Amino acid sequence: MEIQLTTSVSGDLGITEMIQKLEQLDGTKVEAGLFGGMNQNKAIWNEYGTSRGIPARPFLRTALYENEGRFADRRYLKRRVRRKCGS
Repeated sequence: MEIQLTTSVSGDLGITEMIQKLEQLDGTKVEAGLFGGMNQNKAIWNEYGTSRGIPARPFLRTALYENEGRFADRRYLKRRVRRKCGS
C-alpha cells in the first residue's frame, strides 16, 4: 500500500518574525513540567509510583535522560527550530 501526500504553503505565515523572536530568547531559561494542584500530584504518582500499588511510569526523567545532551546543545535547538519553521 502506498500513500502519497502533497502540501503547499503560500506566504510567510510570520515565520521570519517568529525566528527573530526566538533568537531574542537565546540564553533564556525555561521550566517544563506540571506545576501545582491535583495534576502535579498525579504526575508525581505516575513518575515515581505509590505505596498503594500504583507502579512507577516515568515520563519526565526518561525524556530528560535520553535527550540531555541535545537539550544542552544550543546549536541543536536552533537547527530544530529552523527546520520546523522551514528556514
